[in-house]
Amino acid sequence: MRSGINMAVDAVISDLKRRARMISTLEEITQELQNPVILIYGKNISTFFSIAYMLESVEKEKREVIFVAEDVESDALNLLFLIKGLGSKQVCAIKAPGFGENRRANLEDLAIFTGGEVIYKDNVKANVNMEMFGTAKKVKF
Repeated sequence: MRSGINMAVDAVISDLKRRARMISTLEEITQELQNPVILIYGKNISTFFSIAYMLESVEKEKREVIFVAEDVESDALNLLFLIKGLGSKQVCAIKAPGFGENRRANLEDLAIFTGGEVIYKDNVKANVNMEMFGTAKKVKF
């Protein structure tokens, strides 16, 4: 299964390289999501499986998804590139702003603003449900 995923990721990367061009305006790098669900994760998203379980919990919603986490490592990013490249779902990952306790406070503030919760649990499969996700009408960055 892993080699099949790697082949799919390689195909998406080669397609993205083929489309690569210089960015000349701010509008070209602006991302805008309408009515997304926002998952705020207080740890690193490090594996393919952790992000897959999170996506599974929002699959029925058919909405765009934003992940805000301490960091998103390569395995999880590969899955996001694959999903976005296939066009099956609009997904975005954002590294949480700040450092140390300031980062934790920023995540808590974001959770309050979006109506979600900061998830600090390790066992994401058993513990994530839709009530934990925040929402927004529009996110532009």
